Formats: sequence, structure tokens, C-alpha cells
Amino acid sequence: MSDKKKKSLGQRIKKALSGLKMSHFILLILLLLVVAGASTIGTVFLAATSGMPSLENNDITEYDVTSYIVDKDGSFVEKLADNSNFVDVDSNEISENMLNAVTSIEDRRFYKHHGVDPIRIAGAMVANLKAGQTVQGGSTITQQLAGLALLDRNEKTYKRKIQEAVLAIRIENKYSKDEILTAYLNRCYFGIGLSGKACYGIEAAANDILGKKASELTVTDSALLAGLIQNPTYWSPITDPDNAKVRRDTVLQAMADSGAISQDEADQYKQEPITTASIVQEDQNEKQSYNQSYIDYVVDEALEVLGLEQDPSKFYTGGYIVHTALDQDLQEYMYDYFNSDYYFPSGASYDYLQGAMVVLNTNDATIAGMIGGRHQEEGQERGLNRAYQTTRQPGSTFKPIFDYGPAFEAGKGTGTVYKDAVYTTADGHTIKNADLEYHGNVTIRYALEQSLNTVAARCIEEIGPEKGLEFAKKCGITSLVENSDDGVTDATISAGLGGLTKGVSVLEMAGAYNCFASEGIYTEPRAITKITNEDGDIIWQEEPESHRAMEATTAYMVTSCLQSVVTDGIGRYGAISDGRPTAGKTGTTDNTKDLWFCGFTPQYVGAVWLGYDTPATIYSTSDAAARVFSSIMSHLHAGLDVENFQEPDGLTAVTVDTKSGNLATRSTPSAYRSTEYYKSGTEPTTYSTNSYSSYQYSSGSSGSSASGTTGGTGYGTGTGTGGTTGYGTGTGGTTGTGTGTGGTTGYGTGTGTGGTTGYGTGGTTGYGTGTGTTSGNTGYVGQ
Repeated sequence: MSDKKKKSLGQRIKKALSGLKMSHFILLILLLLVVAGASTIGTVFLAATSGMPSLENNDITEYDVTSYIVDKDGSFVEKLADNSNFVDVDSNEISENMLNAVTSIEDRRFYKHHGVDPIRIAGAMVANLKAGQTVQGGSTITQQLAGLALLDRNEKTYKRKIQEAVLAIRIENKYSKDEILTAYLNRCYFGIGLSGKACYGIEAAANDILGKKASELTVTDSALLAGLIQNPTYWSPITDPDNAKVRRDTVLQAMADSGAISQDEADQYKQEPITTASIVQEDQNEKQSYNQSYIDYVVDEALEVLGLEQDPSKFYTGGYIVHTALDQDLQEYMYDYFNSDYYFPSGASYDYLQGAMVVLNTNDATIAGMIGGRHQEEGQERGLNRAYQTTRQPGSTFKPIFDYGPAFEAGKGTGTVYKDAVYTTADGHTIKNADLEYHGNVTIRYALEQSLNTVAARCIEEIGPEKGLEFAKKCGITSLVENSDDGVTDATISAGLGGLTKGVSVLEMAGAYNCFASEGIYTEPRAITKITNEDGDIIWQEEPESHRAMEATTAYMVTSCLQSVVTDGIGRYGAISDGRPTAGKTGTTDNTKDLWFCGFTPQYVGAVWLGYDTPATIYSTSDAAARVFSSIMSHLHAGLDVENFQEPDGLTAVTVDTKSGNLATRSTPSAYRSTEYYKSGTEPTTYSTNSYSSYQYSSGSSGSSASGTTGGTGYGTGTGTGGTTGYGTGTGGTTGTGTGTGGTTGYGTGTGTGGTTGYGTGGTTGYGTGTGTTSGNTGYVGQ
């Protein structure tokens, strides 16, 4: 033989060996038995089969089953799909034509071998050597099934091929040929169907490629689908009909060679063109678009708890029943509300104003409803969910979390007084109130009611921003920056005003506010309560992460102040329609680029954010977010019992002078008296020494008709008919100063008919001589 021929033959052998499928390694093992001896082969065999799956713990007849989500009542929410289509069928639901086609092309000796076919392996090796490349495989259908059902399909090693062979023999001993072939056809991947989904199993392929059932497949249909198994992309009839016809005709010829059909029939069938047909598959459980934001979160949560982030398909086709806390009535209402432009303001952007909301059950922090955006594309899956995937600056909604919660933990009370005036921090930063108005000494309650920035800044600087950061972390805020490499930190006064490095998510804010509603206990918000299989066996049970974030007394004091925000402060639009106890806080960032409202009742917590994806000015105030909260929560609470927030042990309520923070005295005007809460043992014990003679008073806003002049005070003896409070001697009342018919209080000389408080000039307040005819509230012009 010439060197040229020797070289050519050598190259052919080298090429054939390099392209040799690993399944052919089994034959090499047989040769090694002769060459290396039983001892060496035993070692190789034991190493290859170590860690191999056991049939005792695996059933090849259990196929991938689509997972489902159910709501809080166990009602269907959605069938999950990872862009795939799977339907399993019994053996009697598969056409005989399909059985003949797949055995003819994949394993002609299927009914004769016992899992491994040495004759097939040897024949494949000879054919591949002659061709100089891989043209035939040596694996039987049973070996392929073992790989599909029990082994890692991505592993391409000799060890895997040996394991396939061993498992195939065991499968043949345990299952009938009919069960094996049915299991194989239910597991095969047939490529992408007309729906755009991946088809797993013969029924899905028949439906999505040919518009038929597996039981209806003709000879040509069966040859077409059987030909897809080894390379469904290359031979797809949808993307390349010409290639598909070549492969189909190859299968038809194989059927003729095996005797399944005659040669004349094969020749006749080869003349038929390739046809596909789209179908509309009816789904008894129609997908509801209003659930999509919630479903997206459930999928992410399920992948995490099941440890399937790197292999989502196992979740979608694992037959899981995912039980959630979803309230579908609430979810639908939220979806419709957020997609109505009537309820949302405009702004300096041509895009839709976006929004997000999370509603939690206060008793266990489970998510009852979630909206991740407005006007999202119909049917969009796994899109941007602004409820938990984005962070924005929280504005003043962060004050209870970063400022006042830590202050109460440190021994402050709701009546602790701080000065409301322009404040300059130690680093020279000037803090002002949003409305540029200031009120002198005020309580923490009043500062929260009116969202006074200067008080929040003074408070957190006194307590220490580090304590604010630690408190917020305990409340579940995970996006805070502590100590970055470049020195950036959120342990700042700015953070106490809602200016954070990264911002917070709506879900985080809902979880943090739930601490206040739940007597200081933080429970990580979650949608899933448990995951079971179709038989109801629990696969995963939620054990919520809970810890005490603050003392119960702290939570109640914050809650009490936040109730005042809704009843008397800037959060009035967050009130629920039936007037039930509600606590909440507004939030607005610079140039009104973000609007927030976070609030709660004893039953539910709600957090609302409005803004543009690319921040731009919104032509509104935080009232817009408060209205969203009010509407959603009013719908949710309709028909529910009215519950009150429960005051915990360890609190003491005292009446304080709101200008000094000390205990009020008899001389403290009613407008400066307020009942406030303190952790027992921290309440003030010193009485106020404030003298209110130096304050100037203005007439009350409710007074309607009055005349008189304000002047100095006059304390003398007079008659007070029906009056409650005063100085001197009076008839019909406790005491009186001057004449106050029917009036509660009178200072100086004057007549106040029907007035609640008469300090002279008519109406509600004033010092001096005057006449008042209509009762009023009280109005003071003071510090």
C-alpha cells in the first residue's frame, strides 16, 4: 500500500474515531475485557456506575407535568409555562403509525433486545468507520429513555453512556416494552411548534405542529414527527419544509425496510408535500392578565425556595401546585384601577405615569395583592415589576422608619418636643420645611402630622443616624448602603428625610410598615404559603423569617402618630371611606418626581408609589398616592369588621404642654394640651412653667362674628354663667374671669355668648374686651 493510501486510510480512521459517539464506547469496554482483564474492567465499571440513580426512587412513567398556581382559597390562578407545551398521553392514545415510525428509525430491534443492543452498536461502528463520520447511533430507545428520565442530559461523558446502558437493562427488567415506548414518546422534545412554544411529548407535537391528536397521526404525519427527535431544529417543518421532507422520506424508507409498510406505500407517501396546521388549543382555565404582576413574583419566589434558579424548566414542568395568599378580587380591582387614567395625574413626560402597589395581610405578612406597573403589555410575562424589581427614593415615608421609630426606642415619646425652625447641620447643610413655614416648639406627633423636615433632622442627629440605619435594617430594608469602598453610606441625616443612595422598593416599604401594624414584629413578605404535588403532598412549607424589629410600645407610638397624620395631618386623603382606624404617611421627593403613601389598618398594609421610569416632575402632590391607597383599601375592607389598634402593656399616657414637653398645668391653654404616649418610666414628671401671657393669639378659624380688641390680660372677679373654666369667682361655673355666658373659658372682661372658649375677641381666642357670638375651635399665633 502506498504511503498516500496509508495516510488517507489513517486520516479516515482518525476522523471516524474523533466523531465516534460515546455510546459506541460500550463496544470498546467489551474489547477491554479481553485486553486488560477482569480486574481492571471491574474497577472502570464500578467507577462509572458510582452515584447512579436508582429505579427504586424513580418512575419512568411519571412525566413532566405542568405546574399550577392557586389563590388563598385554593382556586385556580394560572397554569405555568416556560415557553413550553407539554401534554402526556397513555399508550392507547398514540397512533400505531407513530409507534412503527419511531421504532423503525430509532431502534429497529426494539422488541428483540433487552435494553442494550450489541448488534446495533457494532453495526453503527462499522457504518461510521466506512463513512468517516458519525452516521448512525448505537443507543437503543431504552437507553435514550434512561438518559432523558434519569440522567443529566448535558453531561456527555463515557461514564454517562455506561450508566445509560446499565439503567436500560434494569428498565427492561421492570417495565414492559409498551410502557417503555410510551414513556419515551411522552418525554421526547420535538422542537418549537406553531404557537412558538417548545413541544415536549408526542401529543403536544401533534397538536402544535400538525393540528391533530397523537391518536390521529397518519403514516406521513408519524414519519415527519419521528424524524424530528434527533434534531428538531434542523428538520423542523415550520422553519425548513425542504429539510423536513428529506428527513421524513428517510423515515418512510426505514419503515419500508423494517416491514412496517411496503416499498410501494413508502414511494407513494414520499410524493406527499409537507403540511402543517395551526390550531387554537382551548384552555379551560383561561389566563387572567390582572394576575400577571403577582404571578411574576410567585415564579421568582418559587424558583428561589426550590433552588431552581438555574433550571426554571424543572419548576414549570415539575407538577407543582403553588399555594399563594393572592386575593383575586382585590387583584382585579387593583389592576383595573391602576389602568384607568382618570385616577392618575399627568407630568413632565410623554410616557405613562407609572405606579406600583403591594398589599400585605398584617397577621402574617403574606402578599394579598401586587401591581407592578400601569398599562403593561397584554399577556406580557416576566416583564419589569416595579413593586419589587426597582428602587426609588421614599421621601418622608421613611421618617417613621429611620427617625421616629429609633427615637421612641431611645426613650422619646410622642409628646417629646423639638424646635421647628430652619436647621443647619454640623456639615453646613441647611434643612427647611417643604412649605417654608415653621412653628416653633412642636411635639413629635405634630412633626409627623405635618411632615416637618427640620424636626426630623434634629431628631435623627440627636439619636444618631447609625441607629436609624440599624433600625431600618431590622424593618427589612435591604437596599441601604452602610460602608462602601468609596465612603458612601446611608447613615446620614439625609437618609432620615428619605434621601437614600439606592432607594427602596415598594415591597420593602410594605414590609417595614407591617412592623408597626404587627406590634414590632418583622416578617419577611411572601406570596407563597406552601408548594405541594398533585396528590397534596407538601414539597415545601413556608417557615417565615420573623424577628422583633422594635418594642411593641415603639410600634404603637409610631402607629398612634400615623393615625394623627390621617385624621389631622397631611395624609387626610388616605382615610378609608368608612372611617375605620387607619395609619399612614405621605412621601414626596424633590421636584415631585416620586409620590408615596404607605399605610395600614389592623388587617392590611398597603404601600403605593407613583412616578415615571425616567424620573420627571409629576403635576400633583402626595395626595394622589394617598387617594390610590384610600380607594384600594376601601374596596378591600368593605364588609370587614372594624378593628382598633391594640395598645400594648408598658405604655403610659400623660397630658403634656406641647410647647415645653412637660406635664400640662391648669394654666396651660387647651390648644397647648395634648395626651401623649411614652414607654412607662420615660414619661415627663415635671410640670410646665410656661407663661402664656407673652403669646399673641388670633381669633379662631371657626368664629363667625366678633368684635373687640386684643390687649393685655385681665384677671379679676366676675360672673361666669355656665362656664367651665376661668379665674376668680363665678356663678354657675367652676370659676370665671369676667362675664362669659355659656362660655367654657373666659379671660379678661368680656361677653362670650355660646363660645367654647372666650378669651375676649369673639369667638374662640383673644385677650381683652370683646363680644363673641359664635363658638370656635382655637387659634394661636405663637412660637
